Amino acid sequence: RAQQAFDGLYDQALLDLVAGTDAASIVEHGLYMRPAAECNEEWFGRGRVVLLGDAAHPTRPTGQGVNMAFEDAYELGRCITQGGEGDLLTSLDTFRQRRASRVGPMMSQAEVVGSTAYTADGVRAPMKGPFADNKEYQAFVDSESFLPVL
Repeated sequence: RAQQAFDGLYDQALLDLVAGTDAASIVEHGLYMRPAAECNEEWFGRGRVVLLGDAAHPTRPTGQGVNMAFEDAYELGRCITQGGEGDLLTSLDTFRQRRASRVGPMMSQAEVVGSTAYTADGVRAPMKGPFADNKEYQAFVDSESFLPVL
């Protein structure tokens, strides 16, 4: 199955490497995503429970997931520090509010990028330049939502 997924999309050396790998040692797993339009504060936990990274906002592998996880950790620390020890629950609620408003647009961007990079069956589709023809992606990059949080 791995050979079939890569066939015709990559250099022959990579195809040979996949073909020469014992099938029992190849681990296949699905991509788990949440729709960006549904992003809300509860994705980041409730009460004293906080979720970060892919546990809160799984998205297609576009490189943004790890960046958002680092931002989650930074923002959590910032909210707790700013809130002080006396009101932890309020600090955690502030964290969830801030992250939901930041992560939703980033996930929307990942959906746009992912739709150009993957076919419905999960096999990578050939790219048409670095998103040169994708107006949605370019509009997002040009928007304030794309600015770094730090």
